[in-house]
Amino acid sequence: MNSLANITWGGIEHWPVALLGLGLAAGGVALFYGQQARALAMPWRWVLPALRVSALLALAISILRPVLIRAKSSEEQGAVLVLFDRSMSMSALDRTLSNAPERGRVVGHLVALADGLGKLVGSSRIRAMADVHRDIRGLELLAEDVARTHREVEYARLSGRDPQEAHKRFEAAIGNFQGAISRAQSGAKALSPRPAVVGYLTELSQSVRPGADREKWLKATQETIRKAVAAASRSQEVIGEKLYRSDPQVRLVCDELSRMSRFDLCWEGACRPEGLFTGLARNAPIVAMGIGDEILPMTPRRAAGSAPEFPAEPTGASSDLTGGIRKALQQLGRQPVQAVVLFSDGRQVGASAPIQSGLLASGVPIFTVYAAPARVRDLSIARVDMPASVFVDEQLTVRVEPKNLGLDVTRLTGEATAGAGGELIARKPLLRDNKLEPLEFSMSFRSAGVEKITISLPIQENESATSNNQVDRWVKVLSQKLKVTAISGSPGWDFRYLRELLSRTPWVELRDPIVVPGVSALAMSGEELGRQDLIILNDVPDEALNVEQWEAISRLVHERGGSVIVIPGISNVQQEYMDEAFLPYSPAKVRPAWRTWPGPTPHYRMVPEASAENLEFLKLDENAAVSRRRWEELPSFYRFLAIPELKSNVRTLLVERESHNPLLTETRVGNGRAFFLAMNETWRWRRASGDREQDRFWLQLVRHAVDEPYTLASEPLSLDLEKVVAEPEESIRVRARLTTRKPAGGFPKELQMSIVRDDEEFRSEKLSAVGAEGDGRYAGVLSGLPEGQYDLKVWAPVGDGSVTELTLPLKIERSSEAEMADLSGDRDFLQRLAEASGGTCINLDQIDTLPRLVSDARLRQPRTAETALWDSAYLFLFVISCLTAEWALRKRLGLA
Repeated sequence: MNSLANITWGGIEHWPVALLGLGLAAGGVALFYGQQARALAMPWRWVLPALRVSALLALAISILRPVLIRAKSSEEQGAVLVLFDRSMSMSALDRTLSNAPERGRVVGHLVALADGLGKLVGSSRIRAMADVHRDIRGLELLAEDVARTHREVEYARLSGRDPQEAHKRFEAAIGNFQGAISRAQSGAKALSPRPAVVGYLTELSQSVRPGADREKWLKATQETIRKAVAAASRSQEVIGEKLYRSDPQVRLVCDELSRMSRFDLCWEGACRPEGLFTGLARNAPIVAMGIGDEILPMTPRRAAGSAPEFPAEPTGASSDLTGGIRKALQQLGRQPVQAVVLFSDGRQVGASAPIQSGLLASGVPIFTVYAAPARVRDLSIARVDMPASVFVDEQLTVRVEPKNLGLDVTRLTGEATAGAGGELIARKPLLRDNKLEPLEFSMSFRSAGVEKITISLPIQENESATSNNQVDRWVKVLSQKLKVTAISGSPGWDFRYLRELLSRTPWVELRDPIVVPGVSALAMSGEELGRQDLIILNDVPDEALNVEQWEAISRLVHERGGSVIVIPGISNVQQEYMDEAFLPYSPAKVRPAWRTWPGPTPHYRMVPEASAENLEFLKLDENAAVSRRRWEELPSFYRFLAIPELKSNVRTLLVERESHNPLLTETRVGNGRAFFLAMNETWRWRRASGDREQDRFWLQLVRHAVDEPYTLASEPLSLDLEKVVAEPEESIRVRARLTTRKPAGGFPKELQMSIVRDDEEFRSEKLSAVGAEGDGRYAGVLSGLPEGQYDLKVWAPVGDGSVTELTLPLKIERSSEAEMADLSGDRDFLQRLAEASGGTCINLDQIDTLPRLVSDARLRQPRTAETALWDSAYLFLFVISCLTAEWALRKRLGLA
């Protein structure tokens, strides 16, 4: 392209066409305007042709595609967007000094950090060692680049292509790798005394080319680099500790830094004199924001003679770094950005970790500053397993999994505690056989309602955070027992053990009649059957129940949302009067048959179906691996009912291990569910582990089969919340039921519900009737509630004209447990985020290099703006304006 002043021509090769077009335009104007122009007075004799020629001239010049080049203003070059991670993990105090064995390492890091923040004078050895450390960390990526380009050379040769270009890239990668090693060697050798890292660098320099076994070379090289990084870290620690001991001023500065959180240190580094804000503000506007649960502006505020104030605190309950960057950019709108600087510990909690492509515009680098230390010291509660509800007098087991980061296990002290309702219930030693293992607490409750469970771990010396040593959980204590009727035509061992188990279970109200064909029949009325929650039909013949009773069971499941468990017998595979919807197969198409093992010992085994093995009600232990092993180790049995084909709406839960024939199935039937168990020898499991597996299996199945009882249950009204503690904006299901007899006018179509906050009504909702008409069931969904403590009140009319009311507490809060459960940082994530955009990841103690890195990146970006004149709106407006003005003048002068 040729240039003329500040205009370049993108289509200069088309000048003959432009010249021809210009000549034709000039000739046409002279020909057609000549006669008319002579009759006009001055100056119109020249104005009209000039307008026409100007328009045509502009069109002719556009063929040459002119582009206007001009220097960008500082605003056009873009702002530097500085982001601070405001998640709660950034509040950790990682560099607290103690008398622990790792004190030397912490002191070394503090001295390096103080030097990076510009608080030390005359500490060039610390800075030089930090530079060596950074150079060595970069060797691993350069080594991978060598191996990758070496593969490209071999692939080019094998595919018959010219390997010259690939070989050039390979040699360039070798040069970069060797150059980085040399720089690190020079820096390390200049230090006195020479650090041990020099030996590893020498070893690397002697083998910079992969041999025949490329993968072996890469693995050995990476291992040597890791050793070199560790040696550089140790050398930096030794140098820093000597300086800390010998210089009182260094001690004072480091002690001050040791009391600062990750977030405080990042803010200190950004606001220090001649630091990020002051260093970059000379050349580009700075926009600072905090990313967390919301995006907050963080413009430094400095009072006279004091340090900048903190405009925000790290209170975010989750971390979404990539999402936070995107939201911050959206807040900037159309303002251009030349670089992004992110201060963070790299943790992604509550969001997907992959780095999305197109996060920033092409050429805009992200510079990440890693705020976490190399090693964190913290004891936290990683996980708590407990049911969401428990019955009155039922034992509640709370399983707690503690997590240790960087603390010497042998030095952990104290006891873990569990409390409820503000009272201490149990204590347990933190360690068992000098090992930190999961803890279990057991408790029970005498009254119904909502109970707060508090689990605490003892606080250890100099932990990074103590807020994650305690968690609160809420459990619903239910008073309403499950109404279960177990009907059997033959008292086999399975039914005997099941009946005995349910009869001693405090949350089950059991009726267990045994019917004998021709001798006794079921004495319960259809109305009584319709009030049950679950009916178990074990080897029940047709004649044991009359038509009214069979129909009552069918209505219970279809309309009232009850459940049925069918266990077929040898002679009663299916019954004529039983609802076919209870069966997992179609009797008109399929005739199942009992399959019996002919050998002297049982052979068949029951295991969860692959897609169902993680269902909670099928687990034989809280630990999934232990549960799978227990299923595999269960004693075998002789006989099962083989079902050749299942209905399309049937879910298989348990299968025979070898043949994969379904043994336990679940089917949605109207408002309820039907379960079909195609075997009756679970009693054999008792031979291996007593009643543990059999009891657990049956109790979990019974509890799963029945909809959970209401948290509050009274004679006229029952009320339940899906959960009593929820996240903001989370949807919560509400259930209610009127338990009185149906009034003459029928149950109301809606119940009034009020959400109360601070003794004032915050919002009102309605619960709509669900299920069969006249069932008295109501349901609704709450959503959009902000954080706070609420009371949920539901009113219902009573037969005498009065109103009854029930109230349940509801707490809306943003939980930070996941954010604080693991305080270890993720530098690799920040490294990938930076490299994906052409930026750099540095440690917090290297923050003094950040202004230079950002400025260098700024110089690599285009500093001029281009405006295409040939296809712009300006050309269009100019041509239209000329032609419009010409037409208007012709009209006025009487030539149109």
